[in-house]
Amino acid sequence: MAETQDTMTQAEWDAMNPASKENLLRVLREEAERTFRLAAVPGNWEKPTASGHWQVRDIIGHMVDVTITEALPNSLRGRLRLAEPAAGLGAGVGT
Repeated sequence: MAETQDTMTQAEWDAMNPASKENLLRVLREEAERTFRLAAVPGNWEKPTASGHWQVRDIIGHMVDVTITEALPNSLRGRLRLAEPAAGLGAGVGT
């Protein structure tokens, strides 16, 4: 029985298995909502994270960057430039 449960659990997390779609989307929605709630509180932006020297603002900026660039076709990647960095998002990462 334990082997069947292990197999079912693995199948729930297998992104290549269409049967896992609902589980994966549920977790994605929950994590996105937690991230939005965290980012909605201005005082949270300067808080440390488990990612070394990165603060919450650095993690959010990285996630936005990756989301935007991954959504672009390969021919446009690297061409997107912001006119001005968002206030407070330029410092901290890599320094």
